[in-house]
Amino acid sequence: MDCPEALYHLMMDCWQRERTNRPKFDEIVCLLDKFIRNPSSLKKLVNSSHRVSNLLVEHASVEGGCSSRTVGDWLDSIKMGRYTELFEEGGYSSLETVAQMTSEDLRRVGVNLAGHQKKIITSIQEMRVHMNSASSTVKICP
Repeated sequence: MDCPEALYHLMMDCWQRERTNRPKFDEIVCLLDKFIRNPSSLKKLVNSSHRVSNLLVEHASVEGGCSSRTVGDWLDSIKMGRYTELFEEGGYSSLETVAQMTSEDLRRVGVNLAGHQKKIITSIQEMRVHMNSASSTVKICP
């Protein structure tokens, strides 16, 4: 209760029942470093009646209306940065191409863990919604 929303997300990810869905130590350090560099991201608080939104949406408001600048930034924001190289090698180097990915595409690039596939697909679906319905308020930066 009354915890910064971004830290709440991190805690919830760390407490995932499935060990493989938890962020690795270096990912936690990277995220905490981002919080230190951008303390305004810690202003939004969670209260007991508030459902927490996806990190992609959070980063959109923090970064001046841009959801993520690169595929790597987006993957980092959902704690899946370990797949950045696989996405790029698979030809998914822009968020526009990522937004078109399917579960089969994820398997093809090498995302084989079901929990990771689900987390990425959920974020892709949210990305599509934001790209299509809120393109005037949430944009993809060059």
